[in-house]
Amino acid sequence: MTTCSKSFQIIAATVLIFLFSSTLSMAYVFRVLGVSGKVKVKHGETETVIRAGTQLLPGQTIILESGYCGLLHAKGKTLELKKPGRYSVEELDKKIGTAANVKVKVSDKYFDYIMGQLSKTDAEDLEKSVRQHMEVPGAVQRGSESNKGIGTAIVHAFPKNEILPDTYAISWDPVPGVKSYAIELKDRSDEIIVSKKGISDTKFLLDFSNKPSPDSYTLIVSYTGAEIGKYHEYEFMVNPKNVVELQTEADPATLLLNGMVCEEKYLFMDALKYYEKAYKLEPEVAAYQEALKNLKRRLGKQ
Repeated sequence: MTTCSKSFQIIAATVLIFLFSSTLSMAYVFRVLGVSGKVKVKHGETETVIRAGTQLLPGQTIILESGYCGLLHAKGKTLELKKPGRYSVEELDKKIGTAANVKVKVSDKYFDYIMGQLSKTDAEDLEKSVRQHMEVPGAVQRGSESNKGIGTAIVHAFPKNEILPDTYAISWDPVPGVKSYAIELKDRSDEIIVSKKGISDTKFLLDFSNKPSPDSYTLIVSYTGAEIGKYHEYEFMVNPKNVVELQTEADPATLLLNGMVCEEKYLFMDALKYYEKAYKLEPEVAAYQEALKNLKRRLGKQ
């Protein structure tokens, strides 16, 4: 056999291995968004506990003894199981059928990130990339000496935030000893368009649905009578509604998926809103709670 023939065989074998590996990595039918109660997957004679992020393959059966199981189909459609029973992956796949035609889906990498399945290094790299995208150069934490005794709260947002024309529940960390806050929202010409004092809660609804789009606004949540600390302000950039296509169903699994899609598209305030809705509807699902808690943690890092 000639050297050329041997080289050709090696190359062909390498290509086949690569294609086989790629096929295996794409072979899952569903991924698990979240579970509560007693839920297992059976493959052959083996039964294992299902966890968030689990890939479900042809030939497997879901055993729902009690609780809830939220699924994400490979085509991007969600499905929820609540009734105890045994569910064949193939039958569930047929149930999805041709109905799934989702143009915008969350990538496998970002799915793994939300589910805490990326390696520590990969997760840190992704967070660093996101943070660099959302930073306002040189802006947000100026010294407090010139603030005339007025402190500013840490809002659950990035220094720079892309949002849709919608209403948002803006929240912030409570400041020890402070019982009242004030909100001020300015447009790009520095004109105050929202001003509210005497807010006893650490949450306030801001309506951007009637604001010019695209445009940017600066938010400050202030207080008096406590340690001042650093100065924080936050920019909100309103983009048109067609920035991202989301699913319209209001079940918890779809809400979580919409949150993932928004988060991957840097629409963090929208992601927060969807995660909160999913968690309120299924508070016993740990993955839904973790998605909300982890995004708040990332937004709170200033």
